[in-house]
Amino acid sequence: MTKKGSLFFLIKSLTGSERRYFRMQSERSKADTRYLRLFDFMESQAEADDDAVKEHFKGEQFVNQLHVTKIYLTDLILRSLRNYHANSSVNSKLLDILRDVEILFGKELYDQCHYKLKTAEKLACTFEKEGLLLEVLAWKRKLLLAQSKAETKEVAAISEQEKASLEKLTNLNSYWDHTFDVFTNSGDRDFPKKLKSKNAATLQAKTLHHHVLYSWYFMNNNAARAEKEIATLIDYMEQHPTRIEDDPGPYVTAMSNKIALLLRQQRWPEIEQMIRIMREVPVRYKLVNENKFTLRLWLRIYNLELEIYRDTRQLTKAMILTKEIEAYLEKHSAVIPDNYRIMLWYQVANIWFLKQDYAACLHWVNLILNYNFGDTRNDLQCFARILNLLVHFELDNIIVLRYSVDSTRRFFRKKKADSPEVQAIIGMFSRLSVAPPQKYKEVVTASYDELFHDPSPGTEHIQDYLDLRSWMRRKFRKQICADSC
Repeated sequence: MTKKGSLFFLIKSLTGSERRYFRMQSERSKADTRYLRLFDFMESQAEADDDAVKEHFKGEQFVNQLHVTKIYLTDLILRSLRNYHANSSVNSKLLDILRDVEILFGKELYDQCHYKLKTAEKLACTFEKEGLLLEVLAWKRKLLLAQSKAETKEVAAISEQEKASLEKLTNLNSYWDHTFDVFTNSGDRDFPKKLKSKNAATLQAKTLHHHVLYSWYFMNNNAARAEKEIATLIDYMEQHPTRIEDDPGPYVTAMSNKIALLLRQQRWPEIEQMIRIMREVPVRYKLVNENKFTLRLWLRIYNLELEIYRDTRQLTKAMILTKEIEAYLEKHSAVIPDNYRIMLWYQVANIWFLKQDYAACLHWVNLILNYNFGDTRNDLQCFARILNLLVHFELDNIIVLRYSVDSTRRFFRKKKADSPEVQAIIGMFSRLSVAPPQKYKEVVTASYDELFHDPSPGTEHIQDYLDLRSWMRRKFRKQICADSC
């Protein structure tokens, strides 16, 4: 991996509170002001540009060794982040305790070491941090040896604890193997029998056990058994709320998996109830509002809600939610991942299209078209351009439509996504862009027959992104028969 721009991306990844903490720490420690000034300038940059940095600080000595200054600034930021997140997880707490133990041991303050290790051992055992527990046990042995207690029963007990911890790690590793094997064993009818929940030695192993079974049944289209396993998994996790507080990822993933299962069956009331529960997760489990996990959780929730409102045509609710999403995206614009950004922009554009507010739809489509997403979600980039054609046709922007047809065709070719179905759709708009209005129905009806008379898997795939069938029926319903065509 390239190091180019690594400091820039580190700075851009900081939340507002992390930036404030870094500045406060820098001012309090009276660190060299050049580092804070470099931090402020790089934060203001739209993209990594060392030449711009050198021009801005022209004449200052540190510019001659900019790479050294950037390395030091990176270390300062990471040190600040370590302090800021010292109590954010059990892992962080344990690592801090172990650092304290090392310092206290070096000063031969053995009693204080003992009490620190006692706290660390309790934490590691409670949260099944077996890897760190081994480190704690190693320090316990070292402490006993330093106190000339090598022959005590305590030393022997530590060895037994280590063996038990290693067995738990081996057991957990076997379930991780099952997690990855589930894809290659999707056709093995006996695969579920090979998994025995009583063999799972830890909470994490039991969690993986139910996750693997859910995945296997889901891939084999056994919705009832898949739902049973994912429901069991969610219930099991909710019985251990402190574990969710420490690592909410698996819990939210399980919730999302259940929602995906319900979406297949269009069980809308249950889905809405699940989303309400997901909305409560940050408060219920005391998650930090500005961390990356909470940010992605809200983005995931918004996307799911929009998908439900779109599919159930609850457009009034969607409009209300759109305002909330717009405010959230604006507030967190600097840290929104591009895959979520395009997903939400496309969803909102689609909602406005269904609402038949084409000017509002065009606004969101243009956001996508004018943003450099690279290769992020090429599928949505492609269908945003189809939606763009629809909107310009509805707004009677025929000249723009004619130009957009050509650019859309080029874009699909560039992305290697110009399937026969896509070619048929772009061809329809190409003909519409040169046809007189009285010929529109004829053009659309012919395209409707081509796409939907005997729909291919490709056509159904397109329908997942954009409900062309409904638009064509609504727009020219006098000529297109709703069910027989």
